[in-house]
Formats: sequence, C-alpha cells, structure tokens
Amino acid sequence: MIKAYKLFWQNYFKLEGRSRRRDFWWPFFINAIIEVIVLNGTKFLENSMVHGHIISSIIYQVISLILCIGTFSLSVRRFHDIGMTKKFPVFYLILTLLPYLKNVIEPVINHTHLDHNHVFVMILSGLFITYYIISIIAALVALAYCVADSEDGSNKYGPNPKPIYE
Repeated sequence: MIKAYKLFWQNYFKLEGRSRRRDFWWPFFINAIIEVIVLNGTKFLENSMVHGHIISSIIYQVISLILCIGTFSLSVRRFHDIGMTKKFPVFYLILTLLPYLKNVIEPVINHTHLDHNHVFVMILSGLFITYYIISIIAALVALAYCVADSEDGSNKYGPNPKPIYE
C-alpha cells in the first residue's frame, strides 16, 4: 500500500509506461480518504472563520486539483497496462475539470441576470443533466477498464509491470 502510494507521487507527471491494478487502486482509495478529510476540514474552517468559505474553497480546490493531476497520470499508465491509449483518460480529465468553469461562468450569469431568464435556466439545466449522465457513464466505463487485468507480456507502452513485483 505504502509502496503504491509512493509510486503515485514519484510518477506524478509520467504519462509513459504501465501501472498495475494494485498501483492504481491503493492511491485511488487513499486519495478518496484524503479528499473526504480535506472536505470535512474545510467545512469546519468555513464555519469557524469570517471569510472561511473563500479560504476553505481555495484549499479544497487546490488539493483536489493536485490529486486530480496525479490520478490522471496514473490512469493513463493504467490504460496503457491494458493496451489502451490515453484518449479516454484525457476525456475523463476534461469531464473532471469542467465543474471548475462554474467559478468563471457563475459570476457572469449573476451579473447579467441571466438566472432570471427561464429559457436560459432550462437550457442550462438540460446541459447539467446531460453532463452528469455522461459523467456517470464515463465513470462506469473507467471503472470497468481499471479493474481489467494487465495485458500479458510487453505491449507498445512497455514491459508488463507484474514481474517487477514478483
């Protein structure tokens, strides 16, 4: 577990090569726990300070972004391990980062009073629903690929990482 998490940080920006399931799932679970702890900590901070909501939002988003980049790199290597390209992890990264645009779009909507335009609200609601449906489907597809066993032997992305451990 510790070795897999150490590899997560050592290969943070590495988009080449392959990663086994063990090297994917341990960091995935540890990062999920970290996100829950940070979220709860920032909620406490938000309630205990005057401008806590701003500070807690910045802290949470920075930590989430740091973990997101590492998880993306790891996902690319995991997909390489099963013989897939990095196209799907790139697509999933874009889906993951889209909610950050809300911070840019929301002030514009509020400033222009578009939130009072019923047609605009209906279109935006439809886009959000579509986004969430696509995100759920993409998460299930990613899950299916990430639980798949390694491709036997070497592939075009490198040697099988299993013999390294055994």
